[in-house]
Amino acid sequence: MSEVKLDFSKGRHRPADYVSICTTIADNYPLGIPHGAQKDAIQNAFHTANKTVPVEFTFELVKNKKGTFFTMTDSNTNGLTGKVLGTEEYETLEESDHWARFEGFGFTTSNQDAIGARGQGKFVFLAASADYSMYYDSLREDDTYRLGATRATKTDCPMLHWDEEDGRGEPKELTGLEPLSKLGTRIIIVNPIKELCDEIENGNFITAIEETWFRAIEKERVKIRVKTSDYDKVAKIPKLFPIPSKDTDKIKVWIKNNDEIKLLSGERFKIKHLQIAYKKGGEIPEQFRGVTIIHNNMKITSINMEGVPLDITDNIYGFIEFDRDLDRELRKNYNQNPNHYDLIWRRAVPKAIKEYIKEELREFGYKKIGIGIDPRERRKQIRSSAEIDALRYLSKYAKDLDLFGRKGGIVKPPPPSPLPPSNKLIGIMLHNFNFPDPEIAPRINWEEEIKDFEVRIFNKTNEHLKGRLRIFMLFGDREINILHDEKNIDITPYLKPKSIGTFSIIFSKSVFPDPGEYRLKIRLINEVNNLEIDSLSKILWIEKDPEFRLPFETHPDDFTNKEGIEKRQWITTGILGEEPILYYNIMHSCYKQVEEDKELQTDYLFEIFLEGSIDFILNRPDKEDGTPDYHPLDSSKILKDPKDAYFEISGKMAEIKSKYYEEI
Repeated sequence: MSEVKLDFSKGRHRPADYVSICTTIADNYPLGIPHGAQKDAIQNAFHTANKTVPVEFTFELVKNKKGTFFTMTDSNTNGLTGKVLGTEEYETLEESDHWARFEGFGFTTSNQDAIGARGQGKFVFLAASADYSMYYDSLREDDTYRLGATRATKTDCPMLHWDEEDGRGEPKELTGLEPLSKLGTRIIIVNPIKELCDEIENGNFITAIEETWFRAIEKERVKIRVKTSDYDKVAKIPKLFPIPSKDTDKIKVWIKNNDEIKLLSGERFKIKHLQIAYKKGGEIPEQFRGVTIIHNNMKITSINMEGVPLDITDNIYGFIEFDRDLDRELRKNYNQNPNHYDLIWRRAVPKAIKEYIKEELREFGYKKIGIGIDPRERRKQIRSSAEIDALRYLSKYAKDLDLFGRKGGIVKPPPPSPLPPSNKLIGIMLHNFNFPDPEIAPRINWEEEIKDFEVRIFNKTNEHLKGRLRIFMLFGDREINILHDEKNIDITPYLKPKSIGTFSIIFSKSVFPDPGEYRLKIRLINEVNNLEIDSLSKILWIEKDPEFRLPFETHPDDFTNKEGIEKRQWITTGILGEEPILYYNIMHSCYKQVEEDKELQTDYLFEIFLEGSIDFILNRPDKEDGTPDYHPLDSSKILKDPKDAYFEISGKMAEIKSKYYEEI
């Protein structure tokens, strides 16, 4: 049977909301449109640069009788070469078709030295215009001139162009600007947004340029100017650079050249330069802290030293550069699209780079600053970070699992609280702590109340102690409300935990005036030596949504001496909406395999927390008629026979895991 083929050549074009495309892409730039505009504009210039001389780039804010315009002009480049192509001609796009690539959207390039080249950056330029409009002109090596114009609308992004003499008169007519007279390209943003104008006029724009391109400026690969009617400034190397080649009285330095990283596959890549500096009391600006990743001449992100006091971390700065092969390797598929402010750290090459930097920071700290990180403390930091990330990922699928739903009618009594952690002999526990509205927890609104929760003290030793129990609220590091401060408490050996009163908190606006993150802190202190015996805290968000909701709490624990569960990876207590807690076993052999690797541990904990989520689902309150409620699982399959139940449960977990691993 022959296939019927349709001729789509005369079909209608599918409309797209290009205004929405502009705003969506611009929203992906974490430091805002002005920062993204300078970054993408200069990056584009490097794509067409004349490699023998530095790229010259001028930003200018112009106000004249025609309106307000922001121009971005490069020179010592080859301009936007190539023809104006029709839609069908994009199927045979050439590497030299820079004009067509600039006007196109989503077309890849075989050029190993191009980091962007998908045409998405232009939408940041359009988003920088209050009218979503821009002009662009280019003078090419053969002395040919072309002017283009485009505007994003709700249904289209039409383009116009003028060649040679037809084009040379248009800039003056349209913008009051002379046509481009020097080899290169200029982008003219029409009616720039207030945020961009403000950043240019207050100097933040040139500061962002100096932060992003400091290494290229230092190596004289680019010369950048910013002009307004009030000033004409050249971007300079920040005062912190260049980093000294040797230690000085004020600065300790760490330099590696032509070093190597090795992947598990055996593949090797070269680190061209690594320079780290510690400037004691140097008040390093936040944007320069940590080791900056230099990729395609520009800063994309930084990695900070972990596990040391902030007064050390905040005074460490530096950068890392790669040789051509590694730089090109990162451009293939490891750089975050479309904004290039980060690398995809889970993939093998970026992961190896991060581990290399962290190891060099540790060695630098030990040999040059005299600090070291206790391996146990480092593992705690890895665990804490992995746990947060795993919960953040799980929260993305909370709706799929209906972890915040409470559809059942008959509430089962929650299982008994677990025994105190086996690795603690004396300590405190929190009991019956319930948020006013579990549907929005851990958010609490003004005038709501958490009432009748208990603090329980346990002592599994034979020692009799006197202690002090403090319960208070923190906003940042500031203590704002003391709920309880009792001295001379008997901490005698208990057969079971002992309750100390019941407590309630009314979240009035007068006491908690600032919306945001608060912490309930509970401390048990030894009165003899004034040392802390144990502490715990609970995060609450008052009149503000948290970054992500937690369907249940998670706690690392040692199951070694817990009879009957020593080999379990996790256990749960409580039910969803009623003190749900998942304890995971940090002594399990599976956990031990990942405890030194943050990304692997994140994956492991995500799967553990997903399994725990199913456990909470199977423990939902029954329906009004007394039948079990296992939504979103199929109750009939769960109740039918073990094989069907296993297939239903494993299928739901496989579905969520598939989404997770596809997205990371």
